[in-house]
Amino acid sequence: MLWLACYDPARSSFLNPMKISGSLTPEEYAETARLLQSKSYWPKFILRNFYGAGILIALTAGTISGLLHHTIPNWRSLGIIWVAILVIFAWSIWSVRRNTRKQIAQYNATGPEYFVIEADGLHAQSKTGGNSFQPWSAFSSVKDGKRVQLLMLPGNTVQILPISSLSLSEQESLRGKLRSLLASVESGR
Repeated sequence: MLWLACYDPARSSFLNPMKISGSLTPEEYAETARLLQSKSYWPKFILRNFYGAGILIALTAGTISGLLHHTIPNWRSLGIIWVAILVIFAWSIWSVRRNTRKQIAQYNATGPEYFVIEADGLHAQSKTGGNSFQPWSAFSSVKDGKRVQLLMLPGNTVQILPISSLSLSEQESLRGKLRSLLASVESGR
């Protein structure tokens, strides 16, 4: 579901609108989460789970020490602890994936069916027939990904444009157009 826009760089405007599907694939959702993730996420994650990380390090050190015959561990107890840790990790991964599938399904059910990019702003059409419009002046910046473009709004709100269905040349053209449109808005502020 794509209409290519005819873009006239000399006039820096759209002659025809560009229509992009609004549904997200799991890969696009994962990239959106990665682009929105804070750079301090992993250090904070480790510090918040310091106790668990310490136990895991101690358990690993004890296992290595036993394997190198520096100590004589109780292998049955050590094995039960490792199995419990692996079960916890497996459950966490399964739980995150299940929640991610639910979030993608919810977004695709309630989110926009498609976006129309025009010179005046971004139009969204929902599956229920509702329309919304955001002028380019409402967006503060754009974040580039391989599969998505994130248009940032004030208050940590984001508009997700899935672009993985576009060809590479269409993706590059869209990136340039969005940067141009947002730069012209920025210079007018």
